[in-house]
Amino acid sequence: GFLADRFGPRWLLAAGIVVTSGAILLLLVPASLPVLVVAGLGTGFGAALLLPPILLELTKRSDERNRGTAMALYSTSFSAAVGVGSLGAAPLVAGAGFNAALLLSTAACLAAAPIVIMSVGTRADH
Repeated sequence: GFLADRFGPRWLLAAGIVVTSGAILLLLVPASLPVLVVAGLGTGFGAALLLPPILLELTKRSDERNRGTAMALYSTSFSAAVGVGSLGAAPLVAGAGFNAALLLSTAACLAAAPIVIMSVGTRADH
């Protein structure tokens, strides 16, 4: 939250996307304990960069009348995305392998970057 206040949500979201994508791509190298630990730390750090600015944007884009609905829809859609992503990746992993699922996940993650850059405000916009 402090970083979002200081630097604005746009760049934290972009950094979270890059860090998360890098951590996912790290899983393409042969698995070992250090690789798995670093990838896990990377996805955790990426999430730490993503979640506060998302909540900040939801707060800015809603008001007292609809903030509860906005937060509930965010929580529900986030949970649904995790489930759909896991279930949807299963046939891809079965047919094309785990690396294909990792590459698709990275592409989907990076596809969000232009949307963030174009639609989320900078610190000056607050």
